[in-house]
Amino acid sequence: MTRIAVLCTALLVTTILLGTSAHARNRSADGGVVLVNGTSSSGNVATYEKLRRILDTNDLLVRLSTPMQTLMDGRRLAIEDLESIRDAYAKLEYETALLIIDQNQKRILGSAGGGDPLRPLAALQLWRGLLAIADGDEPKAVEFFRAALRFDPTVSPDANFRKAPTVQKILRLALKEPSTTGKLEIELEGEAKVSINGGEAQPVGKKITLVTGLHIVSILQEGMKPYLEIVNIVDGETETIAPDLDEETDEDRAARLVDDAANAPPGKARLKKANEVAQLIGRKKFLYIEDMSDGHAKVRVYDVSTARISNTVDLDLDATDTQIRRRIIAAINPENMIPVQEVVLVDKRGREKKWYQKWYVWVGAAALVGGGALGVHYMTRDPVSAMGF
Repeated sequence: MTRIAVLCTALLVTTILLGTSAHARNRSADGGVVLVNGTSSSGNVATYEKLRRILDTNDLLVRLSTPMQTLMDGRRLAIEDLESIRDAYAKLEYETALLIIDQNQKRILGSAGGGDPLRPLAALQLWRGLLAIADGDEPKAVEFFRAALRFDPTVSPDANFRKAPTVQKILRLALKEPSTTGKLEIELEGEAKVSINGGEAQPVGKKITLVTGLHIVSILQEGMKPYLEIVNIVDGETETIAPDLDEETDEDRAARLVDDAANAPPGKARLKKANEVAQLIGRKKFLYIEDMSDGHAKVRVYDVSTARISNTVDLDLDATDTQIRRRIIAAINPENMIPVQEVVLVDKRGREKKWYQKWYVWVGAAALVGGGALGVHYMTRDPVSAMGF
């Protein structure tokens, strides 16, 4: 090969490498966006994945590590292998189903640094109740259904079970809280706060009187990872726990910051919280999914480097990829973004509370569902999202 040929070959390889490098930079440069599920549910995975695919194939998506991406898409606390639970149940492989439930519960309890663990944990208790019904243990089924109701009264059994007479019978019994009580004692050094079943956090101190049955205990201490445990309160007895809290890791902190930003009202408040996430991950532009319903996704772009945001973009999910891509590109265009100080937003949904401040904790199960037949109708309705998200 002549010297000229060698030089031409080298030049061609260099050009290819430079082009590939530039292509990679485009995916993570300021022109790309971090896609964030800013809704209160991890339910519509297909919607998130469709938007993510469109962004990725058009070099508009900032790719993150798998753990960080899991935080952004809201699935960190979702139930994994839900179909496997259903399949095992349908095949009468109850031990297998219970094993999958146990694995999910352990993971969720250990990953509660951000997001709402009450919903998936409630769904898992419903599955435990269904397994107890299948095993002929109705008292145990009532206990699990009652726990699900305490954790999150908005969950509902799968459609295949909702109308079953035995399920409705168990639901009627579960709606009535027991009159028996026990106590919970927490042994922990230093100042901390405790939340029961998502209630408002209170200082750890005196013994807490609770009705008998299963409860979620959350312990919050400055600089430490939130601690979650499901305890069983027995009539007339004291349940003592001595949690060993771990220091908050970078992933835990990231989960908390992402959750804070997702729960902040759209506009200036969310931009401020997104800035904290930006400092952590080194990315400046975010595409928040602010609502997913009825075949539509409402999204908004937040650019923390310029303190500008886009107007809400209503995406028709039945539209073609090309149509959706064009609308997203238009929203990302700096010329179409507005200084956040000039934006007046009416947050119709109100500020989303932390999972331990949810409204249903205060009204109580009986007040929420009305008890009796009305309660069973509520629990056996067609839900917005099925059990397990």
